Amino acid sequence: MIPVAMALAGPAERRRRGNLRRLFAIAGAGREAGAVGGEHAEVLAIAKAHEASAAQVRSAWLLHRGPHVLVIPGTGDPGHLADNVAAGRLRLTEDDLARLDKVHREEPG
Repeated sequence: MIPVAMALAGPAERRRRGNLRRLFAIAGAGREAGAVGGEHAEVLAIAKAHEASAAQVRSAWLLHRGPHVLVIPGTGDPGHLADNVAAGRLRLTEDDLARLDKVHREEPG
């Protein structure tokens, strides 16, 4: 299954937070093909600091965007399901979030 990230925001929320229609995919540069390429160094550094995977960091970043964001990772593997749930418990610092925001702005989309 393809990991999907969906942002749900009303007009006022979009104006307040900026344009949320382009959020980076959980798989990073691989997008629909999955995480087949190299991951951004910043994402890997943050993942290492939190003893998490890059996919968990990307999921946690999306969840930190606010209560209007819904992350829907698809999986048929129980291990991946456990990883997805663990991403919801990951607490990113303000510095982590700023670094990930910068990565997001730099990625093509």
